[in-house]
Amino acid sequence: MMNNSVAQASNILLNTDSSDCFSRSFLQAKTVELLCLAMRNLVQFESQTELSKLSNKEKCLFKAAGELLNEQWKKPPIQDEISRKLGISKTKLKHGFKAFYGCSMKEYIANIRLNKAQQLIAKGDLNVTQVALEVGYEYSSNFTTAFKSKFGISPKAFQKMSLLG
Repeated sequence: MMNNSVAQASNILLNTDSSDCFSRSFLQAKTVELLCLAMRNLVQFESQTELSKLSNKEKCLFKAAGELLNEQWKKPPIQDEISRKLGISKTKLKHGFKAFYGCSMKEYIANIRLNKAQQLIAKGDLNVTQVALEVGYEYSSNFTTAFKSKFGISPKAFQKMSLLG
């Protein structure tokens, strides 16, 4: 099944005049974009397929695991504790959580921390190093790398934008 973004990219690719010198680069870029869109659709389809295999009871368990991680994000429980608390195997927890949320528990916690960091930076009460420590990063360089990877901008640049906005 082709979604709208893939159809649009395909249409542009097929209808581009290739006679001028800039068209080759444009067509190459459009081809890469089309490939990326198709791969994203495939991943989304696989994720939906995995999610549909989960029972309602399992979905409730994985939702509870996510809520537990949201509550205890500063000092999250290890997988053994969560699986014991929910009464499921570690393997089932690991695979089911990924199917339900689309990411591992480690990535889920990292996202929580980075979103909290973004809020703290925007608030403006702490500097970037203090924010990094507050959300659980021992080294501010690791925090900066993770923040930039998630948001596409460094924490310092985000802080400057927040102060201007």
